[in-house]
Amino acid sequence: MEPGPLSLAPVLLSLVLALAFRQVLFGLFAGVLLGTTLLTPDPHLGLLASVFRDQLRPQLMDGYNASVILLLAVIGSFVALLERSGGAQAFAEGAVRRLKSARQLQLGAYGGGLLIFFSDLGTPLILGPIFRPLFDRAGLLRARLSLILDATAAPIAILVPFIGWGVYIMSLVAQTPPGAGPEAPYALLLGALPFQFYAWLALALIPLLAFTGGHFGTRGTSETPSKAPEPPAPAAEPSKAEPQPHHPWQASLLWAPLAVLGVALFAMLGPEGFPFAPLPGADFRAGLAAAYALATATLVLLALALQILPFATLMESAITGATRMTPVVATLLMAWTLADLGEALGAPRYVAETVLADFPVALLPAAAFLLGALISFATGSSWGTFALLIPLLLPAAASLEGPVALTLAAILSGGLFGDHASPLSETTILAASGAELSTFEHFRHQWPYATVNGALALGAFLVAGALPKPWLLLPLLLVQAGVWVALFRRAKARP
Repeated sequence: MEPGPLSLAPVLLSLVLALAFRQVLFGLFAGVLLGTTLLTPDPHLGLLASVFRDQLRPQLMDGYNASVILLLAVIGSFVALLERSGGAQAFAEGAVRRLKSARQLQLGAYGGGLLIFFSDLGTPLILGPIFRPLFDRAGLLRARLSLILDATAAPIAILVPFIGWGVYIMSLVAQTPPGAGPEAPYALLLGALPFQFYAWLALALIPLLAFTGGHFGTRGTSETPSKAPEPPAPAAEPSKAEPQPHHPWQASLLWAPLAVLGVALFAMLGPEGFPFAPLPGADFRAGLAAAYALATATLVLLALALQILPFATLMESAITGATRMTPVVATLLMAWTLADLGEALGAPRYVAETVLADFPVALLPAAAFLLGALISFATGSSWGTFALLIPLLLPAAASLEGPVALTLAAILSGGLFGDHASPLSETTILAASGAELSTFEHFRHQWPYATVNGALALGAFLVAGALPKPWLLLPLLLVQAGVWVALFRRAKARP
């Protein structure tokens, strides 16, 4: 099929339906169905069977795709066991005893979020109940806690290449023409790290808030509580059926498996240049799966030795963690299929040669950021946004000889910004839940912070489009500090 307007029909249908129904997976499947129809010379009643037989099944049977699915299952099991064993809670409870001032509490919650980098969705639920009574006692608004929880969930996870986020992103990149080749996905993700402006801005914001004591937004989101803080509720009695991991010495259930994970990764992949050099995809996935398997075994043995949980419960948690990856695998499967269909229909070539023919290449990263932010805000899904945009925009950037790594970073930043600013986002809902705050109150408090950081990121992508240098991150962070200090002073002076 010659590239033309119809080449974009499956992707456009996916976008429209994802935005209309706020269900990215449904939109992706509809796009796959339409793409199969366009490629089938004589559509008939067996078309749906053709989708599963000729499009989806080959994706599952592909060796690369199968290894990614297996790796995601292993990571899911490891994360679920870490959350279930209580190692992170024990570590945080031990650490908070040294936190006295409001500044120390905010930095403590921030540090805890950075430590629990392996689970963006688990961070609010692990740290929220621990820090919530301490914030109440210190007279800090719970909205500030929910802001910290949200800022240290996805923004740190998106910067770590060897957890679920990185594996997912590299799996999407591997299906695009510029991502072809054994080393391209990892190399592109590494190249995109210094350009993921919104993630770095979100992480840098919390220390600024803690050290300056500033606030921004409406009067209802200031650091002065609208009412006296309630005393923390008494702790529930521990269940007699199952030992509860709430003692500082059980923090080994967190640091020991993570230490094994790090040592195993460097032992197996370090000789090949990990984490700074591009690695062959097969070697990276095999080493990563082996390291996670060793870390999982360490965690299980420690939990049994400390009599934290029975073996049957540990296995149940591991299986639950693996099955929790099912929506991710389904999204990847549809995205892989839609990318292959788009390539067969000539969509990337049509976008590069026709749609973006007269579009300034220097503006492509900023445009990718804005498009990603719009889709993510409307759907509440940054991962779904990546699945829609990476297969379309990365090939176009490569065809236009534009900065592919910068374009990837712009898609990731846009998706993350839209996710942060959206009241529909899962991380928004969980951050509010962790702080025992209404979703609207958290959204209202976070919106101005996310918007200012989003504007700074957009400006950075406009500059980087003409000057794609990694060192741009440093002046951006300095500009951010100046902007926020000025905004804090203005808010303080406001009657």
